Amino acid sequence: MTDPTNDLAIERVARQPRSRRELFRLLAGGAAVAAGGVALAPGVSARQGTPGGRATVVTSANPASWDLTNSTWPTWEGVSFLYDRLVSFDEAEQLIPALALSWEVSADGLEWTLKLREGVTFHDGTPFNAASVQFNIQRHLDMPDSGFYSVYEPVTRVEMIDDLTAKIVLSEIRPNFAYEGLAQWGALQVSPTAFSALGARFGEAPVGTGPFRFTAYEPGASITYSRNESYWGGAPLLETVQVRIILEAAVALVEMEAKTVDAIILEPKDVQAMTDLGLVIEERVAPGAELISINVSQSPTDELKVRQALALAIDRDAIIEAVLFGFAEKSNGGVTSTSPFYNADIPLIAYDPDAAGALLDEAG
Repeated sequence: MTDPTNDLAIERVARQPRSRRELFRLLAGGAAVAAGGVALAPGVSARQGTPGGRATVVTSANPASWDLTNSTWPTWEGVSFLYDRLVSFDEAEQLIPALALSWEVSADGLEWTLKLREGVTFHDGTPFNAASVQFNIQRHLDMPDSGFYSVYEPVTRVEMIDDLTAKIVLSEIRPNFAYEGLAQWGALQVSPTAFSALGARFGEAPVGTGPFRFTAYEPGASITYSRNESYWGGAPLLETVQVRIILEAAVALVEMEAKTVDAIILEPKDVQAMTDLGLVIEERVAPGAELISINVSQSPTDELKVRQALALAIDRDAIIEAVLFGFAEKSNGGVTSTSPFYNADIPLIAYDPDAAGALLDEAG
């Protein structure tokens, strides 16, 4: 059982104030901060400012994989500059076109037809097309330990209707497939040419369609990207992005104070200190929730009244204020308030220690 009224953390990103231009706008001509790092806004064509310069951002670990088959937040923070997904999200977590201009589902819910963006090429010159979509779904299916194997397991085939139309056929209805299969990390598109040629060595020279190209990687130190001059959404203003790999949060704070990095993810306890230094703090509701998982197969938590008592005995407001310094919201049903699955009608369980005690008495 998971507690359905868990605390939901709010992502805090500290960045250096920029007088000449906005850091995250530079990253992709109009980027947005998302949970776990910097999310590049797809296809933003408007550009303001003078091209050039470098942004240095921080992640807390080496990439666990370069194709997101093994996915962690630090991995996404480190490699997302390289890639585009088929579908993306706006700041309100609503689906928007990316490499797929449109997507339609059949009346029986089993066929998803994608119209793809024309004129997109991978960094190695390979054209992006329906064959690329087929390849990138199949690479998950060929790897049962991929973090997205279960998402694509119902895919029976991907039909290439024409070069820019792909039909994904499922064996069972997946109402959330647009989110899980088209817009999440598993839907990022790697170059079939590079992936087939390099195999397990893909991380030595990863190739995507994103606004930045891979330049260099020094494990435990940094990843460097250069501007993709041919990006389908318009070349970003920044010439380079450096991702510093800093394992200790305290060290990242020191680097931020020294102005040797431009943006970091903050712990709640550090927000005030960074604010006092004049840094800009940006907040977003993180797309995830902190859950309390309970083993319902063993005593005493195999008893429903005990589990109900535990839920009533947790003072979520006190946790938010004392532990998270106010940077969280209570979750309805285990999802964020910006999630497409959010339902404000789901009642929250109020803190009621007296009622919790009564239930424990009844449970014996």
